[in-house]
Amino acid sequence: MTQNEIIEGSLPSGEPARARVQVTRAHALVLLKLLAMDERYRNLRGVAHRAHDRQEARTHADDIVAVMSAQTDLDEFRKRFARQFAEEIGLKERTKEIIKAYFADESRPGVILYEESLVSSLPPGETVRELKGELRRAQRYVASLLLD
Repeated sequence: MTQNEIIEGSLPSGEPARARVQVTRAHALVLLKLLAMDERYRNLRGVAHRAHDRQEARTHADDIVAVMSAQTDLDEFRKRFARQFAEEIGLKERTKEIIKAYFADESRPGVILYEESLVSSLPPGETVRELKGELRRAQRYVASLLLD
């Protein structure tokens, strides 16, 4: 689920620095983000947390698309995504349900959450209509994870 990475750079003082960090593998991160998006969207914590949970769900949807968009080999990413379930049939089925419920087509909540995230960061003069192509692309990317 994680891998070690070396980060090199400079401290504010200019002194060179190097650190080994553990990062979550992209396919595992997308799985975690799908689960978190679903939980926040369904607002399991109640009415008092509705606005915060909606914002969190938007962030997770945006992160899912961003991680997938950063992949240089989407076919390999899909294979790794599917392999992570191994014997976890229940988790695999739950993940399929989430992908279908949120990304099966452009009218689903995951795409709408992603659109809300994009709209909130639109530069002046850009319209939602100009985002339709991006929304179609994002929906197809995430829906392509549907597991056999």
